[in-house]
Amino acid sequence: MKVKVSAKALIKLKQTVKQLSRRTRGHSINQIITELRKSLLGWKAYFDISEVLSPLRDLDKWIRRRLRCYLLKQWGGKGYRVLRR
Repeated sequence: MKVKVSAKALIKLKQTVKQLSRRTRGHSINQIITELRKSLLGWKAYFDISEVLSPLRDLDKWIRRRLRCYLLKQWGGKGYRVLRR
């Protein structure tokens, strides 16, 4: 029998990640990554017995996109020029 993570738990995790990676928090990217890492590792440890590979892959893509948006917001108007380099 396979144990799955509930949709409610995934939604709550996404809300937590969304709150930690808001673009207007004013923290450094390293601090954001540290907070996200702590939260994600705790979540993974709690749900370790379940099979969550495909939702975690999708969540990983989403988190990377949010972090890219965070960096672009910090770069401000010069973001596109920095990205082109």
